[in-house]
Amino acid sequence: MSMYSMDPSSNPLLHDLGERMKELAALHRTARILQSNRSDPNSILHEIIRILPESWQYPDICSARIWYDMLEVKSPDFVPSDWTQTATFRTRDDREGGIQVSYREEMPAAFEGPFLHEERELIETLAEMLQFWFQHHVDEEELLQAQENLETLVKRRTRELEETNRRLQAEVEEHRKARAEIEQYQQQLRDLAGDLTVSQARERQAIAAELHDHIGQSLAFMKMQLLQLKRISLSSGIEGNVIALERLLNRTITSTRSLTFEISPPVLYELGLAAALDWLAEHYQQMHGFTVHIAEDGDPLPPMPEEMQVLLFQCVRELLANAVKHAGVKEAFVSSRIDNHRLEIRVEDNGTGFDPQRLKSTSGTRRGRMGFGLFSVRERLRYLDGELHVESQPGRGTLARINVQQPDFAS
Repeated sequence: MSMYSMDPSSNPLLHDLGERMKELAALHRTARILQSNRSDPNSILHEIIRILPESWQYPDICSARIWYDMLEVKSPDFVPSDWTQTATFRTRDDREGGIQVSYREEMPAAFEGPFLHEERELIETLAEMLQFWFQHHVDEEELLQAQENLETLVKRRTRELEETNRRLQAEVEEHRKARAEIEQYQQQLRDLAGDLTVSQARERQAIAAELHDHIGQSLAFMKMQLLQLKRISLSSGIEGNVIALERLLNRTITSTRSLTFEISPPVLYELGLAAALDWLAEHYQQMHGFTVHIAEDGDPLPPMPEEMQVLLFQCVRELLANAVKHAGVKEAFVSSRIDNHRLEIRVEDNGTGFDPQRLKSTSGTRRGRMGFGLFSVRERLRYLDGELHVESQPGRGTLARINVQQPDFAS
C-alpha cells in the first residue's frame, strides 16, 4: 500500500504530527539553502524543487514548479492538473514569481481542495522566503549602507545606555538601602507595638489586681461596717439613710467587679484564650443583651504565648464591639479553627453590613469608630505577622477573618 493511500484516521495524532514535522523540515531545509553563500538562482531553485513534493500530504503523486521573472524550474514529472495549489510573490521592481504544487490524481477534500490548511501556510511562507531572497540581491547595497549606519547608531546608543544604566544602578542601590531602612523601621514599630500591647495588658492586669485586692477589699469591709450600722440604726431613726447607702455600696461593689474583669479578665491568663472568649460571650449577654455564639471547628485552640492570646482577645473584643454598635442585630458568631498551619478566628453577624471600600477611601475622623477599630485590629495583627480580611455588603452582614501562623504550644 502506498503512503498516500493510507487511511489517516487509523492514527490521526501520529498522522498530524508527521505532517507538521515534514512541513517544519521543508522550512528548515529551504532556509539553509537560501542562507548559503551561493548567488546562482537556478541552482538554488533546483535544490528547493527537489524537497517540495515530499513536504505535502501525498508525496507519491505530487510535483512542483517555481518561477521568477524569466526563470522557471520544475519537477521532472510536473504536469498541470485540476488539483493545484499556488502562491505568488512580487519584488519591488515589479517582477513576479511563485510556487505551484500539483497532484496528478484527485484526493479527499480538505481545507483547500485536497490541500490542508497547514499546507496553505507552508506554501505562503516558502513564497515569502523566496521573495525575500530575490529582493535581497536588489537591495544588497542599501542594506550594507543601512547596516553601517545602524552600527554607528547602536554604538552611540550603547554608550548612552551604559551611562544611563550606571545612573539607574546607583539610584536602585539608593532605593534598596532606603527600602531596607524603611522595612527595619517598620519591623521596629511592629515590635514596639507588640511590646506596648503586652505592657498595656500587664498594666491593666496590675490595675485590675489593685481594684480587686485593695478597693474591692475596702468596699467589702465598708459593707460589713454598714451592716453593723444598719442594726444600730433601727433605734436611731436613720434606717432609711443606711439602706440607701447599702444600695449604693452594692452597686459600687458590682461595678468594681465588672470593671476589674473588663480591664483584665483573669480567666484569660489563668485558663487561656478559649475560656476568655466564653467569658466575653457571657459578658456581652449580661451588659448589652447581645448573644455571642462560640464554636470551635475541629481541634480546640492550643496553648499559646501570653502576648499572642492577649492580642487575639483584644482583636475579637474590638470586632464584637463594632457588631454591637453598628450591625443592628442582637447576635454574632465567633468560631475558630486551625487549617494548614494557620489559626483562623471568624467573627460574623447577619446585620446591616457596609461597603469596605468606603472605609479605604475615607480618611481621618470621617472613618468613624468602626474604621478606626478595624485599623487598630490590623495593626495589632501585624505584630503576629497576621492578617485581617473583612467581607461585607450593605444589608448582607459582615464577616471578619483573623489569620495568624499556628501558635507553638506554650512551654
